[in-house]
Amino acid sequence: MLFVSSLIQITWFDTSIAVDLPVWSETNNALYQIKLLDNFTSNLDFKFQYLFSVQIACLILRIAVVIQFNQQIGPLLKIVQKMASDFINFITIYIILVVMFSIVGNLNFLFDCPEF
Repeated sequence: MLFVSSLIQITWFDTSIAVDLPVWSETNNALYQIKLLDNFTSNLDFKFQYLFSVQIACLILRIAVVIQFNQQIGPLLKIVQKMASDFINFITIYIILVVMFSIVGNLNFLFDCPEF
């Protein structure tokens, strides 16, 4: 999975940068560099964050599998895995409370404070 997402990212970025580039020569080197920089900045945006997050998740899972066989850290990883369900329950309750208080805050102060 990590290899596939890396390959997609590299090929997509490489083809996106090479769009509408003039043929490189010594005479139009400045134009080539300006157009390359423009393509680079226009294609480097939030789209890569999704691929980076997939890559980071795959790397964390791979490291967790490798660390699982370590004598000192392996039992700790097992404890954290068993604790994950409790942590998910806590996060769910926390998100529900935050959304509830933000809705109540909007309802209370939306019409009273014009700058809110």
